[in-house]
Amino acid sequence: MNTNRQGMMLIETVAALSAGSILMIAAIGVIHQSMAWSRRAQVRNELQSSLERLARQWRIDTHGSERLELLSADHVQLVGRTGERTQYRWQSPNLIREQYAASSPEANPIHREQFDLSDDCKPGFEQIDAPKRGRLVIVRPGPVADEDRIELEISGVIDRWSFGGSE
Repeated sequence: MNTNRQGMMLIETVAALSAGSILMIAAIGVIHQSMAWSRRAQVRNELQSSLERLARQWRIDTHGSERLELLSADHVQLVGRTGERTQYRWQSPNLIREQYAASSPEANPIHREQFDLSDDCKPGFEQIDAPKRGRLVIVRPGPVADEDRIELEISGVIDRWSFGGSE
């Protein structure tokens, strides 16, 4: 009976288990990194989707409004010809859009919607007079070269859809 061969099998088994453990640890690191990238991509996609909805809605609201009233640096009101109002206000991390009927008091919006942005985004509103435009700018502070920095400018012509509107 050869006792040396049984000893070799034990050494081979220990070596195989060690190699398998090393491979498993390396695979766990790759899987963890892949999951982190996936979460980051999902957050970025959700933010992009929210910004696209916001851009579409902002243009619709400005085109259908007679005038824009800046209530503060982060709060604006768009007023229609019949007195209906649409307000946008920043409530970190969301931009809130509320619609009010002409006869509706300030406390009772007929429609409320929120656009989810990140905590470090900051919107700003302004009116440009050539032609009359409402502009919404969203900035995420950071270095210029940072790929996660967002600088979005959404502009819409005020009163574009009226009979006497511009363009």
